[in-house]
Amino acid sequence: MTIDSVSAIREQTGATIELSVELAEARDDVRQAISEIEGVENVAASETELQIVCDSSTKSTVLNMLVRHGVEVVDFTASEPDLTDAFRELTFS
Repeated sequence: MTIDSVSAIREQTGATIELSVELAEARDDVRQAISEIEGVENVAASETELQIVCDSSTKSTVLNMLVRHGVEVVDFTASEPDLTDAFRELTFS
């Protein structure tokens, strides 16, 4: 039996999250820098939008990198797995 916080359970299962970041302008240097961060699995770019797949503990590292590069973020969303996904991962793995 596992009793813990939702975020700790997500981390325990190694669940990834998807970040959607809309930039004020296209920046290829930012895409490259994000792809080099440990914990980032994939970075897809289209015009001014980035789709980033990473582990949950890497989200703040990505945001800090954007700030350090002086990137103007227009919109930011994070899609994290819910408890059902975490339950499946814990019980069927």
